[in-house]
Amino acid sequence: MELNQIGVTPRKEAQFKKRGIESVEDLLRCYPKEYRDYRVPVSVRTLKDRQDERAAVLGIVTGCRILQGKHAMVRLKDKDGGNISAVWFNQAFRVRQVVLGGSYIVGGMARWDEQYQSVSFLMPDLFESFEGFRFGIKPVYRKIPGMSEEYFSSVMEEALSHIDDMGDYLNDEECKALDVPNTADTFRLAHLPESMEDVRRAQRRVLVDNMYPFCREMEMKRMQAAAESPFVPLAAFETMEQIRTFLPYQLTEDQKNALRRMLHEMKTGKRLDVLLQGDVGCGKTIVAIILAACMSKSGYQTAVVCPTSVLAGQHLQAFRSLLGKLDIKVAYLQGGMKAAERRALLKEVKSGAAGVVIGTHALFSPDVEFKALGLMIIDEEHRFGVKQKEALRGKAAQGVHSVSMSATPIPRSIAVAMYGEGTEVVNIRTLPNGRKPVKTILYSNEEKVYQSMMNQIGTGHQCYVVCPLIEESDNDTLSDVDSVETTMQKMTAWFGKFPQVQIEALTGEMKPEQMTAVIDRFAAGQTHILVSTTVVEVGVNVPNATVMLIKNAERFGLAQLHQLRGRVGRSDLQSYCVLLSDKTDNERLNTMTATNDGFEIAQKDLELRGTGQVLGVRQSGFDQCVDDMLKNPELYQSIRALIRRRAQKRLA
Repeated sequence: MELNQIGVTPRKEAQFKKRGIESVEDLLRCYPKEYRDYRVPVSVRTLKDRQDERAAVLGIVTGCRILQGKHAMVRLKDKDGGNISAVWFNQAFRVRQVVLGGSYIVGGMARWDEQYQSVSFLMPDLFESFEGFRFGIKPVYRKIPGMSEEYFSSVMEEALSHIDDMGDYLNDEECKALDVPNTADTFRLAHLPESMEDVRRAQRRVLVDNMYPFCREMEMKRMQAAAESPFVPLAAFETMEQIRTFLPYQLTEDQKNALRRMLHEMKTGKRLDVLLQGDVGCGKTIVAIILAACMSKSGYQTAVVCPTSVLAGQHLQAFRSLLGKLDIKVAYLQGGMKAAERRALLKEVKSGAAGVVIGTHALFSPDVEFKALGLMIIDEEHRFGVKQKEALRGKAAQGVHSVSMSATPIPRSIAVAMYGEGTEVVNIRTLPNGRKPVKTILYSNEEKVYQSMMNQIGTGHQCYVVCPLIEESDNDTLSDVDSVETTMQKMTAWFGKFPQVQIEALTGEMKPEQMTAVIDRFAAGQTHILVSTTVVEVGVNVPNATVMLIKNAERFGLAQLHQLRGRVGRSDLQSYCVLLSDKTDNERLNTMTATNDGFEIAQKDLELRGTGQVLGVRQSGFDQCVDDMLKNPELYQSIRALIRRRAQKRLA
């Protein structure tokens, strides 16, 4: 039902739409942000001892006036003779709403004035004529710009008269099994509660509505994925040993255990579905390369899917450097390719000549046909959209193995929620041999940091500098935040006395070819300092870089700080991460200086801010869903069980 069908004018409809409210059902699902309990009126004389508490009083208006031409004050007396003032700032019209001698309910936060020995309500949130009014629980909604509370309440009242017209995806039996009201009753309980138990029941149903779509997606993924796979790597362990002879280093025990575990499962004919997660720099990529080699030597292809072209280019370099020694062709499918070049590449993929194909979401295009796709390696799967995930599920249904890699270690409870209970979580915790832990320093003197960077450059090393902004902002809250633009000016001036030092900027606003050129020059050692935004967070691997300077570090979350720190310490050189900030008592920053363990940091991040932006801004609703699942595990399991029963009935 449209909003205009309940009397909403076009101007008010536009105000609603700015808040994402486009229908009557949207309005009804605009639940109160809090509830204020005004069920029991109190005596004015008790308010002195209840100041800073919310309370309601029934009284008779004894006077009203306008203060300073713009503020309203109404005086009331209750049945016990107690007097109270209600004051509204910049709302002179309130005086016109009252009648001397009339009975009114006023409610809000009580304030006691010791000097005048009087009590008042400043900006009370409840003011009603007693005629026809009953004390109760007052829902409080988020303010909609340009709309009065009275108008919003009147529209909500009209919407509530249509709740019986709303459908429900749960039947009565399912509502009973989950111990929740139906949709119509939920709207009544949420917007017209008679008790806090009504509020609790409505909130439980809202939790179900939030979790149900995601639980259904998880079950769909589980049911559509084949349990077995025809893609069995025959000479897997022999290929693994062959690649190990090419490596200039020894695999860690965690890497070897992860490979044995996954290859063993694939060789038994089971379909592999793994979340491979580990700390930055722990060596997940070499595990992925060995898996791809094992598949290729058995006649199967591997697709490596990345969320960004920067990361795809980094993987291309790593895969080609090793797989070329086994005569395995690695192809790169990217946007912007010339038509003839793309046709030739697609032909190689379709014929099977390309054993490994690396790319971004372009790999999901309908014209990309594989001869024998046996393994999909997905880096940061959660960054892909709904359509791409549907394509992944389609591959899983065909028995294609799936390995999702996460460079941000996450607690198992979140991992299960993100990827489903059918996904096995494999962790790599130890760093490759010879790697030294990055030393993390919290500092506030920028010029001294520049001198330390110059010392590193003098020994032949390079530095990253990361800023929160690309250019200066007019926003007052960002006035003290350095941008790439400002930092380039500062550093160019300071390092001007060292003409040999080359400084370049990198931002996500650059064209892909420009970004690639800047990264290539830094990787080749031609640039000494790379000033950038968080675009370097993933996919940039320069072992010679030994300093990561993060400006206004308090502006970043723990997970992002840890990812940025992982850009250095990628060789046997001692590396440093400098958190530049005046907020030396910041808990996140002090956590960073205390530990390098990504799993420990992830757990701390969870404690400090809940699940946070697990999936990033593209799927913002998911973050609340994960939070709900972690806080309500029994209800989450009940929803999963209900969805399974529904699926079984359809199949019967």
